[in-house]
Amino acid sequence: MPIKMQGAWFVRVKSKSASFAQRFIISGANQGNGTYNGVVSDNEYFVSGNSWNIAIQNKPSSSSSYVNSTMKLKFPQIVGGEYRFNLESNDSGGDADFNDLILSFRTPATPEDYVVYGNISYYKGCLINPCWRLIVIDTYPKLKEVLINPQIREAVKSYYPQLVDSVMFNPQPDPPRTFKPIVVPFGGPAIPEKEEITVISKPEEISIKANKKENREAVSYTYNALKSTQSIRLETSNINTGAAIDKNKFIDAARIVDRFRRRCETGPIPYALLNFEEYDRTTAELSGGAYTGTGERENLGTINADHFGNYILRFNRTDPQNFNESEIDTASGENAFVQARPDLTIKLLDPLATSSSLFETAPYWNVPYLKRINLCIPIERSGLIPVACQGQHILQGIGNIALGKEESGVRGDFNNTLNNLGIITANADIAPKVQCAAWSGQLILRGCLKNVGIKYYTIEYRKGLDSWQYLTKDLRLPYLTTGFNALVNRTFSTPSSLLHGYLNIETDSGLWLEGYKNIKAKILTNEFDNGTYYFRIQGYKDDGSKFANSEDTIRLYLQKTRNVTAVIDLNVTMGGNTIGECGLFTLPVDSSNNIINDAPMTIRFKVDHNPGEAKGFMNSYELTMGKGATEVFPLNVPLRAADFSINDPNRGRYYVENNPLNCNISFKGTGNETMADAEDYYTVIVQPASGGWLTAEQNFCAFKIRLVGNLRLTNGNSGYQPFNAIDILIGIEKPEPA
Repeated sequence: MPIKMQGAWFVRVKSKSASFAQRFIISGANQGNGTYNGVVSDNEYFVSGNSWNIAIQNKPSSSSSYVNSTMKLKFPQIVGGEYRFNLESNDSGGDADFNDLILSFRTPATPEDYVVYGNISYYKGCLINPCWRLIVIDTYPKLKEVLINPQIREAVKSYYPQLVDSVMFNPQPDPPRTFKPIVVPFGGPAIPEKEEITVISKPEEISIKANKKENREAVSYTYNALKSTQSIRLETSNINTGAAIDKNKFIDAARIVDRFRRRCETGPIPYALLNFEEYDRTTAELSGGAYTGTGERENLGTINADHFGNYILRFNRTDPQNFNESEIDTASGENAFVQARPDLTIKLLDPLATSSSLFETAPYWNVPYLKRINLCIPIERSGLIPVACQGQHILQGIGNIALGKEESGVRGDFNNTLNNLGIITANADIAPKVQCAAWSGQLILRGCLKNVGIKYYTIEYRKGLDSWQYLTKDLRLPYLTTGFNALVNRTFSTPSSLLHGYLNIETDSGLWLEGYKNIKAKILTNEFDNGTYYFRIQGYKDDGSKFANSEDTIRLYLQKTRNVTAVIDLNVTMGGNTIGECGLFTLPVDSSNNIINDAPMTIRFKVDHNPGEAKGFMNSYELTMGKGATEVFPLNVPLRAADFSINDPNRGRYYVENNPLNCNISFKGTGNETMADAEDYYTVIVQPASGGWLTAEQNFCAFKIRLVGNLRLTNGNSGYQPFNAIDILIGIEKPEPA
């Protein structure tokens, strides 16, 4: 996903450390659009515009086209009167060091430009927002829960008495309500006073010469250089709400808040879409009242975070927003004026309906020119937990794997890729990490049919060019009754004109649990043959007629669960002796009667996914050994290289994804080994990775030969199904002294 930028920046390639070809693309700008080679040079490219995009791409050696690299924003600094930061990237190679192509950005620091940056993450397991040193309560359910504690209740009531008194503690479901985060200082003023600064600036210019060979135009960029700022002490008559509060009673509340924060689990929100607004305080807030969230707003811009949740926003405060000229001494050519520090609120937008906000933060007061703001979002409001959506493509994911709109048979978005066979590679943070996997188990199909005119929908399926068939699998989802009881209601409906329809609970008036409204079907893969299937959803009106433009189709490669053979041949050989399970080996001796403590052992084994079929989804198999009661005994297991996998010389074979659009599905197991026999068994000669089978103090020990592995299968919530063979037990002893 490209990174959104704002304003004028000078961009250049800082470094390249990759064998793959690299490039970067700038689009949506007023000046500087184009595709540029990722070659290190002193050339800078001037890019300007209200909002523009930049993407870094790489060209794998096995590919004929460029693919997107994963980008990481580094946080900006002011250096020599300029804002500066780097944009790092990681290509499709095997490492993950984010130095494959690094771009540097710089722009002059001016009195008109502010830069806000930070990281956005979700939190769960705690009630107080962990990103604040104040008490910040983000949602009404968290408020109800936190008010159970008497110390926190008294702290909140000091600033929001009417709100606290209105909270009802009963088991009934709460009606929908608008709730703005509440901010409770530990005994201080409810809102800090508005801060103003005197700004001194001076006109300056940057010029870049033209270079046609490097596709670079001449640029002359004039700007007001920020020279200095000075805070102004305001004499106000504002009521200091905190002055009348006994700060001692907040000590216990602070200790409890610290305990809440220690219980938090946090993680990034990849590619979060953020909208920033300047907040104008209400008259009550300017008079010392608590934050209400009802002040006027000014839109400052929308940006997206990178894969790790890092973001950078540059916004402009224009002259009308600055106050009149300041009467202070200035040097020749300089000018001075007074301006107020902006107050910011930040919204996390729904990426599927950008006019809809998932969450709004508490305000950040008196923001300076360069400010780090780390954002913590309740996980239930983060967009990471699928909820009923409002548009774009209809079929949107399986379980926790989000899928983009289909283009040319491929759904590639959200850092996940579903190729044209329906095989999935998932790398998103909340998705199970799988490479070139088939779908297996119980699949929860998620989608969006928010239009109020859609009363029912059908799910159809077919394999290849077979005829379409209706899915009639019963679907039961959580439902609340008028009291506080919960039950599971059947959603498969049979109106007279529609015999195979499901009730569209996204538009139904019943009390369905919100987080389950976008579940459209349950698919059990064991009820299908292996292979690629098409699943089609179609919306219907109340009278059973089709609803226009409410059809979408998705391809899924279905695989019956497990269906794997894993066997170790009971006949194991050492020193010319072949014995079965629970056999006892005596270490051989050489011609000088010396014990050969690392004598080779021959083991024959077999793994096969989908026996009798040509295709399989083997991910790994490993031959390991245990010694004694608990010791893991390292082995050297030599395997020959293969195109579709790599081998660990001490373990076994592992699948490697070369291209998620063209996955190899012929890796079934040992039958792929060039030295496998006619029955697909593979024979290896193993030895201890170091030392010998027995230590100097041991005359005997028991060993367990293990064969384990996993399959490239996922149900969207978990990935890679494990398997194992029946262990083989043997004993090894030293020979009697001659």
